[in-house]
Amino acid sequence: MTRNASVLQRQYQQLRDDVQQQPYVHQDDTGWRIHGQPAWLQGFKTTQSVVYQIRTRHTHAQLQELVPNTYQGTLCCDRFSTYDPVSLSEVKQQKCLHHVIGSCKQALNVQLQQAGRGRAYPQKLLTDFHVALGLHQRFHLGYCTLLEYQRQGRELTAQIETRLDQPCRSKENLRLQKGLVKHHQRGNLLRFLDDPLIKPTNNAAERALRPAVIARKVSHCSKTTAGSEAFAIFKSLTQTARLRGLDPFQTLLDHRRDQNTR
Repeated sequence: MTRNASVLQRQYQQLRDDVQQQPYVHQDDTGWRIHGQPAWLQGFKTTQSVVYQIRTRHTHAQLQELVPNTYQGTLCCDRFSTYDPVSLSEVKQQKCLHHVIGSCKQALNVQLQQAGRGRAYPQKLLTDFHVALGLHQRFHLGYCTLLEYQRQGRELTAQIETRLDQPCRSKENLRLQKGLVKHHQRGNLLRFLDDPLIKPTNNAAERALRPAVIARKVSHCSKTTAGSEAFAIFKSLTQTARLRGLDPFQTLLDHRRDQNTR
C-alpha cells in the first residue's frame, strides 16, 4: 500500500489484513469478467468482515493472499482442488458438509439404478452426516451441553470412521469413500464435532457472494482491471458495514470526509 493510497484503499487493506487474525473464515468463488475475459470473484467471510477480490486466475496462490500457510484459524470451504496444495497442508479446514451430503446422494442415486446392496453404503453415510448436522444445531439451540456434544461427536466420528474403513465393491461407492477418506485423514471432514464454534457448512461464504452475484447481473461485470479493483473495495466496505450493523452509505461518506480532511 503506497503513501498516496486513498482512505478507502487503506480501509480495504485493513479488512484484508484482519482476515488473517480471525479464528474462522469462510471462502467461496463465483465467475466474473474483466473486459469480457474470464475472471473470478472471491469472497471471504468472517464474523467481523466481508472481503472480496477479483483475479484473472483461480489457484491456491490467489486464495493465499488472504489465507496464507501461516493462518492459525480454520478455513471453511468446499472440496475444490484449490484448497489441497502442499502450501495449505498446515491450514486447518472444515469441508462443507452440504457438499459431502450431495456426493452421498449422487452415489445413492447411481446405486438405485443398479442391482445389489450397494445402496446401503451411501444411505448409511447420509444418515450419519445428517445426524451430525442435527447435533450441531441442537447444541447451538441450547438443547445439549458442550460435554454431551463432544461425547456424541466422538461416537459419530468413530461410527463414520468404521464406515470409511469398510470394504466397497461398487466403483461409485469406492469413489465416494476415497474422497471422504482423503479429507478425514487430514482432519478436515468432521472438525466441527471437536469444536462446535466451527460451522459444518460453507453457507456463510455462499450468502456473502449473493450481493456480488446480483451486481454481476445488472452491471455485466467490469470493463477494466481498475474497475474490478474499485468494485471489490466498495463492495467489501459496504457489506462489512451491513454485517456490523452500520449504514453502508454513511460509512462511505465518513471515509470520504476523512479523505478530505487529510
